[in-house]
Parts: sequence; C-alpha cells; structure tokens
Amino acid sequence: MNESSAEAGGGSKHAAVVRNCKRLLADAKLLLENSRLGSSLSLAILSFEEAGKGYIELADVKKTRATPSWHQFRQVIAGVFLLRSILEKYGIELIELPEYVQTELRRRGEGSRLLSDAFRDPLPNDLRNAVAEASKPILQRLSGDQAAIMELELRYVRLVTEAAARGEVEEARQRGMYVDIEDETVTSDPSTIKMHEVYRWIFIAERALLLLEKGDINAPYSPLAARLERRFGHRPISDDRVISFYNDLAKDVSSGTDFLDAYIAKLPEDEKSEIEIMLPTLKAAWKETNS
Repeated sequence: MNESSAEAGGGSKHAAVVRNCKRLLADAKLLLENSRLGSSLSLAILSFEEAGKGYIELADVKKTRATPSWHQFRQVIAGVFLLRSILEKYGIELIELPEYVQTELRRRGEGSRLLSDAFRDPLPNDLRNAVAEASKPILQRLSGDQAAIMELELRYVRLVTEAAARGEVEEARQRGMYVDIEDETVTSDPSTIKMHEVYRWIFIAERALLLLEKGDINAPYSPLAARLERRFGHRPISDDRVISFYNDLAKDVSSGTDFLDAYIAKLPEDEKSEIEIMLPTLKAAWKETNS
C-alpha cells in the first residue's frame, strides 16, 4: 500500500501498522479469554511481527537472503529493535568487542547460508567471557538493582531474538494454527499449546507495540522485570531506595516488631496479599532457622 492510500485509510503507513498491531493483539486477547490458545498464540506472534514491519519502515532496513521469509525477517527485526532500546534505556553504548570475537562472529555470518545457521551453535565459553569482560566498565556505572533488572530484560529479549533468528518463532506461529502430520503421526497440534506460552507472546507483542507507537524505552521488557520495578519503583538511579527500605525495616524490628510482620507491611499490596497466605509457614520456618 502506498503512502497516499495509507493516508486515505486514516493515517500514515506508521499509523496503519500500529493500528493493525493493536487489532491483532486485541484479537489474541479475545481468543485467550475464550480458551482458543493456539489461535491466540499465533495472533500474538503476528502482532509482534507486525511491529517488526513498523521498525523496518522507520529505519528503512532491507531484507537479505539470510532470512528465508518475510515473517522471520520481521520477527528478527522486532527483537533487534527491542534489544537496542534496552541499551538506550540504561544509557549503555555498544561495546568494542575483542578482535578475535569479531572474527568468530564474521566467520559465522560469512559461512551461513541462512541467519538461523549462524545461531545454531552457542558461542564458546571463552567468547562469552570475553564479551562479559568488555562489558564490565559500562555495567559498573549501574546500581546493583539496575544491573539485575537489565540482565533479566536483556536475557528475555535476547532469547526471543535468537529464537526468531533460528526460525523457531515462525515455527511457533505455525504450530498455533496447523496440525502437522509425518508418516501418519501427528507431530504438532494447536491443542497442545499451553497458557504460559500465550501469555509470554502477548507480553512481548505488547512491549514491541509500546516501543513502536510511543517510543517508550522505560517500561519493563520482561514479566519478572515488571514485577521488580513495581517493588522498588521505576528504574532507580541508585540503591538508595533499597537501602531506605531495609533501614526502615531495621528500625521497626529494633522497636520490637516481628521481622516478617515488618517486612510484609512494607510490600506493595499485590505482593502483600500473596505472601500473607503463606505467613504461618514462613514464621514457622523463620523460627526454626533462628532457634
């Protein structure tokens, strides 16, 4: 669709892609509510993929022969843009990798007919350690809380991006829609899709949409990171809030309040209600370890 026809339909190409991302995501949630897990999974992945189309338009990225299909290409681009935005969130510049690491990465790229081939084998430990060492000076600028949350976010999005590069995301999209049969044996069936798989893809599709529509780099990039940020606030610039939390806790305990009662009283309401159910067991365990 050209620019003029997109505008006639109610906005720019970017706006049209955003609208379609929202439609696919809303449909995925509707199907989830009605226990249509396979179709919900596939539509959530399509929404994520559609966000990749939006990033391609914004950055004018060209598809190469290394990605065998447009589906996979858009999925990889969506993951790459999310990874890049995590670095931007924490003010991290791309590191200069040691020359032998760069050589290995180039070798993999040049020797691979498809993008998935380059990701087939994991990096050896010595290369991983070299990347970690090169990253240390940058990561030391972050507080312990920031670094922990960033690591969770990077791992979550990295796994999605690598899965897309291996073609596994496209396989998952098809698995949600089709029954596959080999030698009269059913090898894949949408009825085997689990609830947690659908939630995972709805989360990452929502995150990709948020970045595409609003350029929001600050919202969490994984469900666990979202939980931790609710606990200590959004992206703390130091450990001061954590220190304050435990200093206040120490004051309460020194005045005679039971440690677990004092700790739970300081939690957000959603976490407090979860832990209070287990309070008798926790107190018994606490008493046992301190007797």
